[in-house]
Amino acid sequence: MTRSTFKTLFYINRSKEKKNGKCPIMGRITIDGEQVQYSTGKETAPELWDSRKGRCKGTGEEIKEINRYLQTKEEQAKGKYQELVWQRGYITAELLKRELMEEDKPKGFLLEE
Repeated sequence: MTRSTFKTLFYINRSKEKKNGKCPIMGRITIDGEQVQYSTGKETAPELWDSRKGRCKGTGEEIKEINRYLQTKEEQAKGKYQELVWQRGYITAELLKRELMEEDKPKGFLLEE
């Protein structure tokens, strides 16, 4: 098994600022120099974003919820990365992104007759 580099970060896309003044929060996964971006589905005002920490600044309930969500996404990415490296020995950023997006899809239910 070869050693690989892995990093996640969150940033806001200021070029996609919405009419309400908020910008979408994006995620980036980097593995061995390969980067993929994805939308987190969350948004925040640019003045509330701490780009060094990759989190929202403040103590409001909405800010806390966004930061908890981002923390959860980061932990999921790390866990899935370790799982896939263990299973396959090698992983790409695109594969990890697809696996994480698959986890977010609602699961089907069996209907009883």
